[in-house]
Amino acid sequence: IELQEHPMRRFALPKPPTGEALHAAIRAGLGILDLKPARLWVPLVGTAIASALGHRRIVLFLHAEPLSGKSTSASIVQRFFGERTTRDEFGRKAPPVNLRRASEAALAPILSAIGDGVLLLDDYAFSGKKGELETTLDRVVRGVFEASGRLRSKRSGGGRDPMVPRCALMITGETLASNGASFISRCLTLEVPGRA
Repeated sequence: IELQEHPMRRFALPKPPTGEALHAAIRAGLGILDLKPARLWVPLVGTAIASALGHRRIVLFLHAEPLSGKSTSASIVQRFFGERTTRDEFGRKAPPVNLRRASEAALAPILSAIGDGVLLLDDYAFSGKKGELETTLDRVVRGVFEASGRLRSKRSGGGRDPMVPRCALMITGETLASNGASFISRCLTLEVPGRA
């Protein structure tokens, strides 16, 4: 894997601020809570804070019509875990992982390596029937929620250590995933208000 193309290269925290710079950073982070509606921003900011404190069994599913700002909202929270990112980094046009272009096997090491952070899986779109994307999404959400990885065996026999997801997860999509009640019960679903 070439790191310059790998989503993990974007997870680079700056040196922790001290003194007044620390207070300004805290005020800026908490200032996001002034955005409306609170029913969207409180869970988003809360997930970022909780995941940094080691509470990782969190899955947020942001859904709304196209151009409602769901990816932009989620990317603001994703920036808590990236070094002064620009629109080209964690911005609306470049989230770390596009869900439609990622397999479960590709996601497993990323979910494990991120650690006490948040990963944005952007651009879920239901195809009208349960397919590979829904199966992947279901397994990934189940793994994050249950803090468990898939067991796999080695060619030579014996088992490999599972790659256990260690991060909170934000998923965006135009429709709420229809993977059943078990799937939905593992997510906090947030409807992003449309443009006024």
